[in-house]
Amino acid sequence: MPKVLPAAFIEEARDLLETKKLEKQKATEERRRYQEQFEVNDEEPLNLIQLALNHKVSVQIRSLVHMANRQKDFHLRTAHKLSDQMQTITR
Repeated sequence: MPKVLPAAFIEEARDLLETKKLEKQKATEERRRYQEQFEVNDEEPLNLIQLALNHKVSVQIRSLVHMANRQKDFHLRTAHKLSDQMQTITR
């Protein structure tokens, strides 16, 4: 005589499968909406990452150049002050 599963078990399993199926569909739809919203294709994320890194490096380089220019200006002003003081002393 074949064993028969209880109806409640079958209904619970069916509900669980339906829930999982709906969750998967929802995740697929969200992923599709995200891709459409940001126009992401397979290659684009790498390009976006590279652009972000390039921008960050560019900002850091500009910051370093600005600091170097400020230091150079400071040293030039200091040199001019020392030169003026030396001229005053030697007069």
